[in-house]
Amino acid sequence: MESQAPTQVLNFQPLRSRVDGEFWSALRAHKLHYAMLSTSRLDIRGHYQCTRPRVRAMLSTAGGDDSRPSVTPQSWFAVDAQPESFNPSASSMGSPPLLGFVPITGHLLNTNTIEEFKQLNRRQLLAEAGQRVHCAIITGQATSDPALLHYFVLLSFGDLKKYRFFYQVGFPALASDPPDRYECYRGTCMPLLTDVYSPVLAAQIIQECCSYIAAVGPAKGCAFALQCREGSFRTLSLSEWESLCTTITTEAEAKAAVVDDGGGEGDPPTIVFIDSSTSDTMPGWTLRNVLAWARCQPCTPKRIRVLCFRDWHGVVPSEDVIAGSIHSRMLVVHVTPAASTQATGPDQLTVVGWDRGGKAKHGINVADLSSTMDPYKVAETSLDLNLKLMRWRVAPDVQLERIAATKCLLLGAGTLGCYVARTLLGWGIRHVTFVDGGKVTFSNPPRQPLFEFDDCLDGGRPKAECAAEKLRRIFPGVTSRGYNLSIPMPGHPMPPSEVDKVRETVTQLDALVAEHDAVFLLTDSRESRWLPTLLGTKHRKRVLCAALGFESFVAMRHGVLPPASSTSEATGVQRLGCYFCNDVVAPQDSLSDRTLDQQCTVTRPGVAPVAAALAVELLVSWVQSPEGLYTAADNGGDDTSREFGSLGRPPHQIRGYLSDFGQHKITGQAYDLCTACSPIILNSYEQDGFDFLQRVFDNMFVPDGDNIDGDQGKQQQLPLSPPPGYNYLESLTGLAKLHQDADALLDDMSIDDEDDTFEDDF
Repeated sequence: MESQAPTQVLNFQPLRSRVDGEFWSALRAHKLHYAMLSTSRLDIRGHYQCTRPRVRAMLSTAGGDDSRPSVTPQSWFAVDAQPESFNPSASSMGSPPLLGFVPITGHLLNTNTIEEFKQLNRRQLLAEAGQRVHCAIITGQATSDPALLHYFVLLSFGDLKKYRFFYQVGFPALASDPPDRYECYRGTCMPLLTDVYSPVLAAQIIQECCSYIAAVGPAKGCAFALQCREGSFRTLSLSEWESLCTTITTEAEAKAAVVDDGGGEGDPPTIVFIDSSTSDTMPGWTLRNVLAWARCQPCTPKRIRVLCFRDWHGVVPSEDVIAGSIHSRMLVVHVTPAASTQATGPDQLTVVGWDRGGKAKHGINVADLSSTMDPYKVAETSLDLNLKLMRWRVAPDVQLERIAATKCLLLGAGTLGCYVARTLLGWGIRHVTFVDGGKVTFSNPPRQPLFEFDDCLDGGRPKAECAAEKLRRIFPGVTSRGYNLSIPMPGHPMPPSEVDKVRETVTQLDALVAEHDAVFLLTDSRESRWLPTLLGTKHRKRVLCAALGFESFVAMRHGVLPPASSTSEATGVQRLGCYFCNDVVAPQDSLSDRTLDQQCTVTRPGVAPVAAALAVELLVSWVQSPEGLYTAADNGGDDTSREFGSLGRPPHQIRGYLSDFGQHKITGQAYDLCTACSPIILNSYEQDGFDFLQRVFDNMFVPDGDNIDGDQGKQQQLPLSPPPGYNYLESLTGLAKLHQDADALLDDMSIDDEDDTFEDDF
């Protein structure tokens, strides 16, 4: 190259950013789950590719202690979007995840509002990033680790509901004033390496540079020195730049340097950088900071050579591959001395580098993922959005994953069942099963939100199956099934022809209760809740009940039977009562001989939604409770409940009255004579199974002489016929005797009163 050749201002091809969709998906998850309202800067990594002037960034997650994704600022690293090339273990800067890519570090600043994003001081942010690069240069850190010469800044705001992300990317570069200049070679701005050296020597240079980059990694190998002497070439790290420059002892030797076929001892020192440019006239943007480093080195001569290395593909090429094509180009650059430029201190730095290319307005890009995403995936993530937003300010301790994993069995798909299902869906619960033996009638759709007019035609669709289907149509991500079953009930005798069918129904109900975590009793008669209460107690499930009056309701949770082991979370906790524990009479047939108003659930329309919502909220607070299955009931004020957690301590029962719009919290303990959950009932079912249930359904007493195990190991003899006015359950549990003793006591009291009156007459 002619030493006295005319020079021109050196321009650079800007880097263009491309942020992959996976990056925004990961950022959305991080914002919802971890960052929430925090706007702290997060360290991220990106990369650029040789001969491709685009920097791509994507966030990925590192595995945590459980199955949930664990995203922290320390575990984020950038990889390419190609899943087949993704290597999660390659998180170090020296081990890039893809071949031919150069990793670069950066930071993300994500704002909470679009206004905050627009008002960011971009000049200051870019200057701060440039000072980071400058500091690495003057302290010598960039000399030992050239990766510190490259940095990027990503500003963003995400509209999480619409899957739209506004962003701007900056690549801070230290500019010189006056700008650096370069020489033309035979009228060519940037001659190919093969125009400067013979093909053989050019191939040697390519192979030598690739070997160096492969040895140290593309991060540290993004910039290095090349010694060209007497037709031989040797790569050197930047820390050897000073020794390389001192070999040129005089200005005359530097001016006498002529780039020819074999080179010469007077050749100026050469810096190599991995070039992302595709231009024939401009080197890549990253050369700016490499030249900034060079001018800050006292040994750097005014005139240096720059090899724009564009043949790095991640491997050391063979001679045949090199012979095919060489894209690298050579420059002779006149470096502006540090004493003549403004870049002498942090306060005097001129930093440029905001990406203003493409279709972005003022450099602000918009990534709209809504049109490219699977609508089912959008529905799934959108369902949880409001729930996750609760953790930002209101309820940071809510364990949404535990709530969502709760499998719920709804016994009854009527008004209560429909509202409970919709509220469960609102809490993100993904598994809802319906059991109901009825069909949709024309009176149902106005009050039962899962049904429509068409469901009533042709005799009506089975309620349970229809409700499950409608729930899936509302949210395809839910696992919802419907079972067309009629629950066997006490006081409803079984015809002999139906015994096998009822036995099968009981077996199926038992299996359904066993496989679910929570059971809702939402049927419209008292006796239909008896068998599910027994099964829920037996399997130690969370059982919740909602029942309606005309303008009153009750929503309650049942106590869970402590396990046999004394070393349990239930030790020392008195069990809460079930729906039947407050009663001193057994459930019996309430469905026969009813007038029209008694055959329908006659309530004020607002009662069912309120009761259903409270029943679900009881479940959620119960599941959230740190005390688990055996959570004690809340009897105190709101302050006491709130100390228990964001969702409060769940009460045992909530009784409400729309007549005065009042609600009361009531606590009742388990009753040892309960007809549904007492020990004698559980023992009888455990011992006799369906035979016991058949006696309950038919109100049939055992033959004289048969014994049934009573409470605490005692034997109880049952008569051939029940006491007058009492049924099988009342006789078995001792309620009948309790009533008889009470009647006898009242009779005694009446006699005493009469005696007193007789004496007073005298």
